[in-house]
Amino acid sequence: MTTAPVSSTQGTAFPGPVSAAMLDEMRNYVIYDPYPFVLDLAKGKGMELETIDGQRLFDWVGYYGSRLLAHNHPDMVEPEFLQRLGMVATHKVANPDFLTPECLAYYRMLHRVAPRACATTTWRSTR
Repeated sequence: MTTAPVSSTQGTAFPGPVSAAMLDEMRNYVIYDPYPFVLDLAKGKGMELETIDGQRLFDWVGYYGSRLLAHNHPDMVEPEFLQRLGMVATHKVANPDFLTPECLAYYRMLHRVAPRACATTTWRSTR
């Protein structure tokens, strides 16, 4: 493994021992170049991530822009939201290529919350 970054809050190098074992096992199945840690999705909060080793780090990229509401926003655990999420995640339609009401609702919300400078932007599929 290459030289790993250091967690500013823990003072320890990544990956931690549990992450290292999981990353090594994953190499048995696929060729990949991951970040040097394994995330504990349930423990992230706001823009902070936590690894399965308990190391905390700031999420500078927000999953490259896909994480609009940060990690574990309280509204994301409401039963109605989880039911809708389950339906969309189960089907994993290639939105917006195959338009669904959920996809349209997402783009409406994005247009509503986007900065004023983005108000005239037309969001296009890249296919």
